[in-house]
Amino acid sequence: MMLETLGINAKKAERELLKLNTTTKNDCLKAVAEALTCSSQTILEANALDVAIAREKGMKESLVDRLALTDSRIASMAEGLTSLIALEDPIGEILEAKIRPNGLEIGKKRVPLGVIGIIYESRPNVTADAFGLCFKTSNAVILKGGSDAIHSNKAIVDIIRRALEEKGVTPDAIQLVEDTNRETAKQLMRMNQYLTSYASPVRLFGEHRVFRCMEGINQKQRSHSERKCRTHPHSCRKQYRPCYRDRYRKLPCLCGCLRRY
Repeated sequence: MMLETLGINAKKAERELLKLNTTTKNDCLKAVAEALTCSSQTILEANALDVAIAREKGMKESLVDRLALTDSRIASMAEGLTSLIALEDPIGEILEAKIRPNGLEIGKKRVPLGVIGIIYESRPNVTADAFGLCFKTSNAVILKGGSDAIHSNKAIVDIIRRALEEKGVTPDAIQLVEDTNRETAKQLMRMNQYLTSYASPVRLFGEHRVFRCMEGINQKQRSHSERKCRTHPHSCRKQYRPCYRDRYRKLPCLCGCLRRY
């Protein structure tokens, strides 16, 4: 029932987002960025709770670092949103147009996807990034973050929703699935009647299960798996080892980075 409600709200938000012009969207992105910066203490308190629980569970420090937020990381989240303001709004762009001999005009125009579902791991900064990209392109988004970052994600989403509401824009442009059960993620992926597209990491379910999870799914999907990136140095391998080690072990949260050597 909870997912059904999120889906209904997202479809309503989809129609409202279609009416927003570029100036309104940019104003909202700026307001959200400022709200995140001003409410950084609230975010840090929620994140501290997630980090404490993660350490109690025995999570590796490299993963704890991926989960943890700092003032500088929150500032980077806000900066990421403001950087979207400078980008051209792709929605409404005419890519091609021609007139047929019978006078019929045919063209290609960029339009929003609609409602996007995003399933991601315990990286709370992704919450703001995903919202920004979807909002700039007039898409509503339903987020399902990792269970270890639930308090951080809730705090960030609440701040974003309040900022949108203050600007007179539907807060349902972003919604968070608060149920951390993995089965809920599978149910979200199967919400064909609401989701137009979704993105999810294969690693959440394991490659041997992902196709079973995707049965009955009609949306366009974007997923990634592990250990698909390779670099082949042309000279002595040993001198490149520090580069490999630094690339992955220092920041293991990067998708598509070098995994092993």
